[in-house]
Amino acid sequence: MTAVHNGIIGFAEALPKQTLTEVLDRLDKEQREPFLLILDQVQYEQNLGAVLRSAACAGVDAIVVPTRRGAPLSATAQRIAMGAAEQVPVVRESMTSVLAQLRRRAIRVLAAEASGNRPYFEANLCGAIALVMGGEDRGVSAKLKEGCEELLSIPIQGEVVTSLNVSVATGILLFERLRQQTMK
Repeated sequence: MTAVHNGIIGFAEALPKQTLTEVLDRLDKEQREPFLLILDQVQYEQNLGAVLRSAACAGVDAIVVPTRRGAPLSATAQRIAMGAAEQVPVVRESMTSVLAQLRRRAIRVLAAEASGNRPYFEANLCGAIALVMGGEDRGVSAKLKEGCEELLSIPIQGEVVTSLNVSVATGILLFERLRQQTMK
């Protein structure tokens, strides 16, 4: 139960746990190209909740978080997600295992990084892809960067504030993907 109850008490079963293999097998069966989001070291449950909500609206098939150093899918995250946690599975797996699976299935892995070599709006975000977003204070880990085909940047104008909140940056990339998919 959360601290803010709004006068209503409800009981629900826990969300079903899924593996990345199960998600990808289901998408293969449905003959759909996977659209995955990897949250590397995102620590704040509020950010996970906000990202989940945007992911549901942009058609993400699953969010993958590391087994360690990843925000929990807590009551707070679920409340912020406004129902999106029931629509978009959150998979907890080792990043090494995830990269290996994505490579085997020919799913392109792209990361958003402040030092990225290509602005996000110049990148092809169509097809089977996994977008990697880094944690609030560390960005994308070096190990994950090595496994990415491309590092994308979001141009920033400011001199004092030099980065975006991970949920905002994620929303920008997710909806660029949606725009590109609808323009095909």
